[in-house]
Amino acid sequence: WMETTEGHRILTSGCLGVMLHGTRLRQKSTQRRADVTLGLRFNICSLPDSHLRNDQVEDLDQRIANCISPELRYGTHYWAGHLQASLSRSGEEERSESTLSTKLDALLRTEKSLFWLEVTSLTGGLDVAWRDLLGFSMSNTSPVRMPRRLVVGTFSSTSAPGARTVHGNHP
Repeated sequence: WMETTEGHRILTSGCLGVMLHGTRLRQKSTQRRADVTLGLRFNICSLPDSHLRNDQVEDLDQRIANCISPELRYGTHYWAGHLQASLSRSGEEERSESTLSTKLDALLRTEKSLFWLEVTSLTGGLDVAWRDLLGFSMSNTSPVRMPRRLVVGTFSSTSAPGARTVHGNHP
């Protein structure tokens, strides 16, 4: 038996770890099989032109399948929900908070945040990212401290919630 908040802490940590450090992805090839470690990175799908909208990239679904592992897709879409669910009513345990804070800083205060937005855009989760960041900016108990004007300004200057693109296909 495990406390629900602890389970969500573990899932949050796993999601952040996959985004920051990657996961093993077995690529299928008729010539050879190779394991590739993939996490968040610039132009993760090797798109030829960053000025195209996602719906203008002919083989986008195939590129996503080849370049974004199911674990990475899950992590990019659900880390924030697990984080919110991991917050106990009595407060975070200091050690867990410190570990998550370190990972959150590595995601949100570096270029990885842009790569996260790229993956959420490519996989149709930009509206979830918008909701999560806006929620963090309005929460007094969240370990993610983001000024609301930064969140609103970022999304209003790139695309509306629910859109499938951020500056073409790159944040």
